[in-house]
Amino acid sequence: MNTRLINENIQFLTCFILIFICLIITIIYLWLKHRKLSLKFRQTSLLLCGVANSGKTLLFNRLISNVNKQKLNSMIVHHGTMTLDYLSTDRHLRHVQVIDLPSHSRQSIHNFHAYKSHVKGVIFVIDSTTIEDNLVDIGNYLYEILTDRIFREQHLNLLIFCNKQDLDEYHHHDIQTIRNLLENQLTKIFVDQTFQFDDINDIRIEFVEGSVVNTGFQLLNTQDDEVLRESTSQLLRVHQWIARVWFQ
Repeated sequence: MNTRLINENIQFLTCFILIFICLIITIIYLWLKHRKLSLKFRQTSLLLCGVANSGKTLLFNRLISNVNKQKLNSMIVHHGTMTLDYLSTDRHLRHVQVIDLPSHSRQSIHNFHAYKSHVKGVIFVIDSTTIEDNLVDIGNYLYEILTDRIFREQHLNLLIFCNKQDLDEYHHHDIQTIRNLLENQLTKIFVDQTFQFDDINDIRIEFVEGSVVNTGFQLLNTQDDEVLRESTSQLLRVHQWIARVWFQ
């Protein structure tokens, strides 16, 4: 009797273990499948970030329709589509989903976290004429981006766009000055280390300067590759960066 009871208990325990193992395997499989799908659809959008009056919404207009007026409400999230056409027979059109996040201080970080899982690239817009007045807010916002786990896992492409460089040299800071100001501010936030952009290995960071005002660009073929024509365009480097990220 005792032997029979023991055997029944062993069988029950064996079945329980097998069911538990199958359940664990199923959970792991579903998690991996969900993660794979998330990664597949994650990197689809271009996110425009920045503090108030940096020129984000005007940049949004320029990218999706080449409109030179800020007609949109800068307090809400805007969605649009930018078409990348390299006029090449072996490359298809790329339609980039552009998302402009409002810069209102109470909503910016919330919106940033809501949309970050779909991002292939981020353009962080800075007003080169007022950066010192907004340095704390800019530093805090950049800190959120630079330390985000999802961005670091996917090696985010981050462009820091120093806007309003069309003004004369006495009314704006150049790229190197802006870079130094940001590194000094981020050093204060990180506290225990001296921050250098060059030390960030898991996020691809680039700086460009330009202006969202009076811009225009033209695509053409060259013998080596398709490039953006060197012109008076103040957004030339921004377009080049977007094309490089989406066609890489």
